[in-house]
Amino acid sequence: MNCDKKYCSIASKNRGDFTENIAEYHLSRVFDKSYVYKNINIYDGKEKISEIDVLVVFSNYAIILQAKSKKLTLLSKQGNEISLQRDFKLAIQDSYDQALICSKAITSTDYKLIDSCGNEIYINRDIKEIFPICVVAEHYPSLSVQAHQFIHYETNEKIHEPLITDIFFFDVLTELLNNPLYLLSYLDRRGSYFKKLMVQQELSALGFHLSQNLYFNENYNFMHIDESFTHSIDVAMAVRRQGISGLDTPGGILTRLKRTQIYKIIENILESNSYYAIKLGFYLLKLSETSVKQIDELVILNVKNSYNTGKEHDLTFKLDEKSQIGITIHINNMNLHQAKEKLFAHSSLRKYKEKSNLWFGMIIQPNDRKEAVITELLILKDDWEYDALLEDGKKILSDKYNYDLNKKVKISTKIGRNEQCPCGSGNKYKKCCLI
Repeated sequence: MNCDKKYCSIASKNRGDFTENIAEYHLSRVFDKSYVYKNINIYDGKEKISEIDVLVVFSNYAIILQAKSKKLTLLSKQGNEISLQRDFKLAIQDSYDQALICSKAITSTDYKLIDSCGNEIYINRDIKEIFPICVVAEHYPSLSVQAHQFIHYETNEKIHEPLITDIFFFDVLTELLNNPLYLLSYLDRRGSYFKKLMVQQELSALGFHLSQNLYFNENYNFMHIDESFTHSIDVAMAVRRQGISGLDTPGGILTRLKRTQIYKIIENILESNSYYAIKLGFYLLKLSETSVKQIDELVILNVKNSYNTGKEHDLTFKLDEKSQIGITIHINNMNLHQAKEKLFAHSSLRKYKEKSNLWFGMIIQPNDRKEAVITELLILKDDWEYDALLEDGKKILSDKYNYDLNKKVKISTKIGRNEQCPCGSGNKYKKCCLI
């Protein structure tokens, strides 16, 4: 078809249309179709300045996806560096530059958004985070390596680093991370390591993330992930698509912590399209397995104590040491109105004491089976400023239950089997929480 000069341009257009359509389909698996738009033209007055192939606007997040059908030339496939750079520019850099123009324009009401039928569309322009994605139509050898080496990109407080990949990986990504929280969290995490992480193919980064949670200490400035982490994805996709026997979900962050209190919180967030609730999900998904289990033990123990004794408990955890962002969990079995007042007072003091611009509060109450039930989520997002009343209040705020998740939390001193259980039930430890 490429040798047919009369049909070549038509073939190229068809490949481009296919890439846009399949990208829209993949994103519609993650987001409700009402959040997904295709072929959106951006106008400054009567002048068209750019076009978005696929746009997602969910809460205060946006995904701007640009699809290209450009192929590698034969010379590039043979390893010619000059040809490779030229092909990369046509296939990726131009696509990214277009995404960047759209990212800068989409938050301004000075520009109109017009669909392919000529109708103006209206979206939430208060976009706080934008994820540019560049997708090519066919398998592109060493695309991740070339992107790491050749791409020129910009970031600011709103625009993240780009995800550069092919449509085949994008299919796998949206199949396995098929809800907004998990997909947006991965785009956020992968982008933050764009220059620090080297992979031969994007499947390696995703495989590592699913099994280990993509994170590495700030003391390290470079990491390479080999292709062995793709094996579990290969199996999962074969189970899903070909019906072979095996695990249809790679073991790791999607499976290991499902019964924990953190997962219950995340399940509540999955039902939300609140920007700050999703942001809380980002922080929770970054926690290590050890931290998640420590929080789980503390919540379960104090929920049982509240059920048995009627006492209230406050647990505070720092989620981001650098930004001083944390969460206070208020555990009690009082009526919800009283609980909200207690939570607000305690969380406000804790936020003030930590000089934080963002703090989360949560009410957890025991049900009839002594199980933890999340009844309220509080978000305090005002910028920190001096307050004389809070200054006095913070002096009496105890740090006894303010836990550092970078250290092993000591739940309690060693308890003998025949001693009274610390949960407050009045039973011996061996017949209560030790079981």
